[in-house]
Amino acid sequence: MCLNRRMMGAGSLSRLFFQRDVDCLYSFIKILLSCSGMIVFLLAGYYLYSKELGAIPFLLLSFFLFYLAYRLMRTPGRLKTRNKNSRKRPRG
Repeated sequence: MCLNRRMMGAGSLSRLFFQRDVDCLYSFIKILLSCSGMIVFLLAGYYLYSKELGAIPFLLLSFFLFYLAYRLMRTPGRLKTRNKNSRKRPRG
């Protein structure tokens, strides 16, 4: 990403800053939805726990955490794969 005005025209510079603002707004909305989801989950969990159904929120939470871990493992570029040629051979 180059911010040199001589290298970029005025239109592309404004698009760059607009994209940064959109990304910032997307991050804010993502955090806001995550926090509101946690609050709703906690309230629902408290209600179910008071009705002696406390295992249901833990079951739902385990599914959600499994989904997050699965998505993290399947994201390309997150984990480095080992190359067979880059392995160090034992000396001796």
